[in-house]
Amino acid sequence: KYVEVSNAELKLLSESRKVSNLLFSLDFFQKQPVGDKVQPCAYTIYMTDDEGVPVSDRQTVIADRTSLNASERVFRVRFNLKAGAYDSKKIYRLVIANDTDVPEEVAFHIDIAFADDFGFDL
Repeated sequence: KYVEVSNAELKLLSESRKVSNLLFSLDFFQKQPVGDKVQPCAYTIYMTDDEGVPVSDRQTVIADRTSLNASERVFRVRFNLKAGAYDSKKIYRLVIANDTDVPEEVAFHIDIAFADDFGFDL
């Protein structure tokens, strides 16, 4: 008997859609435990600007957890934004992609304050 197998889904769990540091962490949730009908899946996650150009490092999360306990299917992932100027008015996108499904994109704002914005004479 044929059983349709799907990829373990990975969703952004963190509620904030604003990044205020070059180094930041986000939490992701594997929606279903891996089992008979759900297979492990590798996701590549990164931030892009409004033209689709990557502005962060790429992180890989392998959604392969089998626990029925939802809290054990949470992944905390650290990202590094590339140094540079970020426009707080522009929309950036967090891309969550695997090899088979349509990538998910989540809109973010990046608002990073620099020391010279505070009027300090250095």
